[in-house]
Amino acid sequence: MTVEERLHEVERKLAEGESRRSRFSLVGAGLIVVLLWVSLPWTASQAGASPGGPAFVSTQVQDEIRARKFVLVNKKGEVRALLAMVGGQPLLTLRDEKGNPRVWLHVDEGGPALQLSDEKGEVRALLAVMEEGPGLALTDEKGRDRALLAVMEDGSGLTLRDEKGNARVRLDVKEGGGLSLVDEKGILRASLGVDKEGPSLLLADEKGNKVRWRAP
Repeated sequence: MTVEERLHEVERKLAEGESRRSRFSLVGAGLIVVLLWVSLPWTASQAGASPGGPAFVSTQVQDEIRARKFVLVNKKGEVRALLAMVGGQPLLTLRDEKGNPRVWLHVDEGGPALQLSDEKGEVRALLAVMEEGPGLALTDEKGRDRALLAVMEDGSGLTLRDEKGNARVRLDVKEGGGLSLVDEKGILRASLGVDKEGPSLLLADEKGNKVRWRAP
């Protein structure tokens, strides 16, 4: 499998991961907010609290706290962070001041992933580590992939797409290095590469007629 083929495979898996984490975010948004109180081995009266004072004051440190969900709220009681087990997998969600989920950190059988969304809820960045290697996808305000960076065992590559989703720039490294430029019709117009035989340059017109130059 070529680096380009693997880039598409990584992109597909990143999209699947985005869908899974979007579902998890909906589940997290629908969870009932529960304030978790840690039971302490003594009462306020034992701590010497005066009437009207704090409910309890403790200087003890718990070595371990176990729970299935933690909810962090602000002074208004609004949820700003949620750490919970969702679908049998751990999920951390951070929300903005309007309550919109903006950050997801998730780990499942496919590996860890970090997803960042804008104020409209569109995913703008997705970083994931899969069996093939790490991948980073960047999207525009409409959720369309615009840049994809992947690193694999046999090479690495960067793909840049236009507003229509067409790959226009490809930079990859596998045994050698190569840069390819494609026009809006998908025709390869320029390619610069270096392999065992040396550097080469390919230029093509809008009809695909090519002229290749290789260093002597």
